[in-house]
Amino acid sequence: MPEHAIGSPPAWLLSRVTKRTATASRDRERFVLPESIPDGQRHDVLKSYAASLRARNVTLDEAWILFTRAVERCEHPETFRKAPETILADIYSRYPAGHDDPAAWMRELEGSASLPAIGSPLLDPFEAEVEHELRRLRIRKTATERLRIETAERASEPLDVTTLAHQLERPAPARWRIGGLVAADGSTLLSAQRKTGKTTLALNAVRSILEGCPFLGRFDVAPVSGAVAFLNFEVSRDTFNLWASEVGVDASRLLPVHLRGRLNPLVHPEEREQLARSLRERETEVVVVDTFTRAFRGASENDAAEVGRFLTDLDVFVRGEVGATDLILTAHTGWNGERSRGSSALEDWPDSIITLRRDADGDDSTRYFSAFGRDVEVEEDALSFDPRTRALSLTGAGSRRQAKAVREESEHMVTIQRILLSHAEGLSGADLYREAGKPTSGPFTRARERLAGLGVVVADKRSGRGGGMTYKLADPVLVAAKLEGDA
Repeated sequence: MPEHAIGSPPAWLLSRVTKRTATASRDRERFVLPESIPDGQRHDVLKSYAASLRARNVTLDEAWILFTRAVERCEHPETFRKAPETILADIYSRYPAGHDDPAAWMRELEGSASLPAIGSPLLDPFEAEVEHELRRLRIRKTATERLRIETAERASEPLDVTTLAHQLERPAPARWRIGGLVAADGSTLLSAQRKTGKTTLALNAVRSILEGCPFLGRFDVAPVSGAVAFLNFEVSRDTFNLWASEVGVDASRLLPVHLRGRLNPLVHPEEREQLARSLRERETEVVVVDTFTRAFRGASENDAAEVGRFLTDLDVFVRGEVGATDLILTAHTGWNGERSRGSSALEDWPDSIITLRRDADGDDSTRYFSAFGRDVEVEEDALSFDPRTRALSLTGAGSRRQAKAVREESEHMVTIQRILLSHAEGLSGADLYREAGKPTSGPFTRARERLAGLGVVVADKRSGRGGGMTYKLADPVLVAAKLEGDA
């Protein structure tokens, strides 16, 4: 092979070789993170690693991630006196990116007086640490929310897209949890005036649902085999536990979650996921939330959109995340006791609404129960209360209107007897009515006829033109003694 003189290399090749050699030289000096960082060396190692990241022009966001992983290689990372990420913040605040000589730069780190003070140059270490902590919280919040959605999706049954004929061939599940009142697999709103015994009524319902005993002594119940969770936002732990014990609830299957004065788990992702998991593990079938006002965290209870979103989310939590079937939500009514406070969306939501009221015109201690909804129509009736067992039962005495009519009749009966005591000769129906001050004729007439039916008043036909009746007392002495005794 003939020998030829070797010419000078082209400029582009010299440039590439020179650049590669310089890069290789820098790579040889680049810091290498060890697999394990001993306790006595961790500050120096982490400081060197932070410097190498800064020298390589790694962005701060990327550096946070890499540095956090490096901290995990320390033998005992939990023993740091302050967040190790402050080392990274310090390095990134002191020095510019892309230093050509990392080794020389590291020598400068050992205390050059000419270096700027912490916090003065590019990035305040405190603010850097705050931003990092915010980033971690955002990541955790996002991860928790995604996990909640995934859990709900796994817990939810697939869509049942089949014909009606096919669905009717299946065994029919129980339609009612509490017969004609609370639907199985349904949502119920228990609405009550304040301080009328709403929580006590809910505990009576829980006892029946767990044990299968008739609710209020009248309604049949299909009991659950699992647990009932009671999210108690309303009363103290001790008060609730005392009431539940007095009602006689099965303590082994009631899960009271006391939330008065605590963070609302329905709006805090970590606590929500923890609560859902705990209730799911205990096979919760029914969830009671007491009350809407305390559980709701929107800007306004009167905003239909906000209330609707809350109720939809509550359904997702109870049925999707917990895996329960029945939901009972309590709420307060307005001052007149006729409808729940807040947006009408609250009363549009449930399958049935149970209402508990007091009689503002009569005996304030008497409570009245009624219900309406889908295939639910329970006329108002008075409740009796056993203070020893806190047991409630329907009396059959009727509604507040009926109670008012009974009171009016009783008052008229007393008035009639007092008037006739002063008229031994008797009075006609018209004269008796005028003497009483012309009250409402219907109740007054019924009171007079009832006295006649009881034999307290004697009705004699009047002689002469015009006829009519004369009313007088059958035994004035007995009546006088009775009225004096009642006074």
